[in-house]
Amino acid sequence: MQRELQWSAELGEDAGLLGLWLGMWGMAALSCGWTLWMHLPTAWTALAGLAAGIGAIGWFWRPSAFFLPGFLVIKGQRAHWQGQDHALAWVWLGDGLLGLMLDADSGPRRAIWITRRRVGTVAWWQLKRALALFPPTG
Repeated sequence: MQRELQWSAELGEDAGLLGLWLGMWGMAALSCGWTLWMHLPTAWTALAGLAAGIGAIGWFWRPSAFFLPGFLVIKGQRAHWQGQDHALAWVWLGDGLLGLMLDADSGPRRAIWITRRRVGTVAWWQLKRALALFPPTG
């Protein structure tokens, strides 16, 4: 009898990834603002709004792979996400980060990155155990 991976969990936001994401965009905004302020005439410092825009992009645009909440069900080489069934391909299997690509029959492909903070300690342990017992073939 062939057995396959079966796992499900609620995915939330990872506060560590969110802090890293916002810090990265904040440093980009600070760098652009500092460069404009130091190298352009005073009349041009209004372009510092560009730096504020870069910071705003980081605050409002967050990649769904890390931050989109939802319920994920993995069964073998298929996954169920947001009411759709997807073909599943594993793209990263690490100690603290698992990445997978969902390919729907209709619609765009979607990347999902799973961390312990996104699913909780128990679900993370269950997924790591299931992957050890039933390693992905994709």
